[in-house]
Amino acid sequence: MDEGAEGQLILAWANLGALVEGTMKLFLTVHYDDYLNDKNTPHNNRGSLVAPEKLVLEALRVFFQKAVWPEEEAAEIREWVAMVQAKRNSIHAFAERDIGTHDDFVRALQRYLKFLDNVDQSLPYPDDWPRIDWDQAS
Repeated sequence: MDEGAEGQLILAWANLGALVEGTMKLFLTVHYDDYLNDKNTPHNNRGSLVAPEKLVLEALRVFFQKAVWPEEEAAEIREWVAMVQAKRNSIHAFAERDIGTHDDFVRALQRYLKFLDNVDQSLPYPDDWPRIDWDQAS
């Protein structure tokens, strides 16, 4: 892979990681009362609750793993988020990191659409608000 394509792939992973992080923050913001009352809610060094918008992807991933995706059937989503995080972090690396291929990124992006749909299904909508059918959207 040439340097230009490699740089584009690193930026693509960084952007996907930002989307995943933002989507997770959206979920916690909408379900804020549940977040506040969960025993796994992150706290800072002084013991104060960390607001969802202040969490970084690692803290989000750990919280979701404990509180939102603890079931065995959620293993695939936990692994996917960890993989996106690792590839996203290649933007900070001075050492060689595996960024995968363009096809790996496309598969991860397709998986993001399923992730986004999952979060969308958990959001409250007014009764007359149309839901997006992601399978029909083009």
